[in-house]
Amino acid sequence: MRRIVCVWLPDWSVDVVRRRKRLERKTIVLLVASGLEDEVVRCCQNARELGVFPGISIAHAHALIGESNNKSVVDVYDQACDRLALLGLARWARRYSPRVVVNQDKPGDEALILDATGCTHLFGGASSMVQQIGASLQRFGIHASVGCAGTVGCAWAASRCKYQHCVESGDERLFLRGCPVSSLRLKPSCIESLHEVGLNEIGMLWNISRSELATRFGLGLIRRLDQALGTVPEVVSWLDEAPLPCVLKRFAGPVVCLETIRSVCRMLCHELSCVLHDHRKGAVRLLLRCLGVDGLEVRRELCVSHPVCDESHWWSLLQLEIESLDLKGVGQYSRAHFGGVEEVALEVLSWEPMQHEQAVLLSDEISNGIEESYFGSNLFRGEVGLFVDRLRSRIGNDCVWSMKSVATHLPEEASWLDSSGDSDIEQQSYSLGLFRPSLVLDVPEL
Repeated sequence: MRRIVCVWLPDWSVDVVRRRKRLERKTIVLLVASGLEDEVVRCCQNARELGVFPGISIAHAHALIGESNNKSVVDVYDQACDRLALLGLARWARRYSPRVVVNQDKPGDEALILDATGCTHLFGGASSMVQQIGASLQRFGIHASVGCAGTVGCAWAASRCKYQHCVESGDERLFLRGCPVSSLRLKPSCIESLHEVGLNEIGMLWNISRSELATRFGLGLIRRLDQALGTVPEVVSWLDEAPLPCVLKRFAGPVVCLETIRSVCRMLCHELSCVLHDHRKGAVRLLLRCLGVDGLEVRRELCVSHPVCDESHWWSLLQLEIESLDLKGVGQYSRAHFGGVEEVALEVLSWEPMQHEQAVLLSDEISNGIEESYFGSNLFRGEVGLFVDRLRSRIGNDCVWSMKSVATHLPEEASWLDSSGDSDIEQQSYSLGLFRPSLVLDVPEL
């Protein structure tokens, strides 16, 4: 049974400004277009209740809200910034479903569409999932209306007609009967034509033959009706996973100075750390690539014991690899014949989400004692992880082993030795192959 969740964000542009400037809910927000600062483009719900609507002048808007005691803020409407913020919200929504798509066809229609098929039972059912999404967005200060149904069109209509409503599978036709035609994702001209002849609800359209509707209002109306009922499949381009980040620096000419390579790697390490922080992920495997003048590459792969986005951690490992670089071997020419490196890149080979942990303050460590607080803090984990990572860089990934817990009914098989690297070495049992008798007899009495 297919389950589609639609999250409608009617005041998305206003909510972005409100969160960016940390404004209170009662603050009135007016958005104007860049270069046309005398006309209101978007406004918040508080402003609409006072009579403000998009299209009026900013002076008229101030006159309408002048009598209220609420503070007003005027900002520039930035559609590109709203798009980036919406993509960030889509990444957050992946905790509910791995398949998410963003809709931003026109201002006021910003929405997220999630394919929750097979995921609703993890949240206590579809209704509970819809309520959790709505409650989370409300805590974020985002105005949202959530709807769930068996088709994209019906979920879209549910999010615009009712707040946090779930339509059971097979009841799409019954629910859509009383919904307005504006909830069918039609063009504004088609909606206006339907209103002119008194067709305001979707149920009225089913009393008219399909040929007459297609002749008068176009095939787009028929397609949206069939998609809402599920009789015609709808192709949705779901968002792909974010590509693995890669930062690089190209030189104007071949570089043979090791100090230059070192300073560039330091800069790239900082840029990569910023990218990882933005995605809230930590890199597990990193690749350093130095491209020579003839296309040959020197590659150094780095691995860490846990996801890391700290710049200093990666830089301490990169320094060891940079010292081992042989710039004379890059390219067909030696250093004396102007050979060298033309491009340096840092590429993430694998990454994982960062776990939110509370840092331990130095004052707490001093007051509670090193023995008690140091070994339970993130500082201990970071220093031990850095030591293991440096040891791995020195002697190789396959030479570092760790204990791994295995779910088994045999106690001596519960711990295995696991290689820290990505080699083909198989895991080894810590029991060393000792014989285990099937029956243990009691100790005889002497």
